[in-house]
Amino acid sequence: MQGTDLIEALKTALHKNTNRELAPYLGITEARISQLYQQRKNLSARQIVSLIRHTYEVAQREAREQAFQTAISPLVEFYPIDLTLSRRAANWELFDANSSTYAAGLRDSLEEHHGIYVFFDSRGKSIYVGKAKRQSLWMEMNSALNRKRKNLQRMMLVSHPTRNQQFIPSCDKPRHIIECNVFLSDIATYFSAYSVADEFIDIAESLLIRCFPNNLLNKKMEQAVFSND
Repeated sequence: MQGTDLIEALKTALHKNTNRELAPYLGITEARISQLYQQRKNLSARQIVSLIRHTYEVAQREAREQAFQTAISPLVEFYPIDLTLSRRAANWELFDANSSTYAAGLRDSLEEHHGIYVFFDSRGKSIYVGKAKRQSLWMEMNSALNRKRKNLQRMMLVSHPTRNQQFIPSCDKPRHIIECNVFLSDIATYFSAYSVADEFIDIAESLLIRCFPNNLLNKKMEQAVFSND
């Protein structure tokens, strides 16, 4: 094979138009490519193998860099939660996706991706870390917001009557401050969401939980292990 034929074939395969664009992928200089063009005799097997090897190494390096760049991508950070009843008023949703074009776009993005999410309280402290691997971030986050987790999400509060009855001031009927169960919807004020490649979701969640075990309300944190199973 002549040098001209090989260079043209590589340009076509790599979608490059000029010698300058092609040179980094071959691991040689633009001047060296010009020399190959001028050769009318056939290239040796060693020259062909060298070009292929350089091309393969560059392609592998770019693939690794691309994988790292896209493994974890922030979708939104510290977005304020504005509780809105779902269409059938069965559960709370994170926000009203019909309130603005921005909100609608955010919901669409959360519906399109899997990954990791974090809920924060009103002070911006992380209180819960979760993952969305089998369903979208939107579905999983709304589910977590409404999930009953008895004896896990508890705060010192006053338990007030929920049925229809007359108000009695605390000075007349003291109510004790006791430990009460709460929903994430009761205490979460902001959320962040990250698109994560499926193969990294488990380990990313485990890392976050293990880094902040005393701040989070996650269940069975001791079972969060670094595994891709």
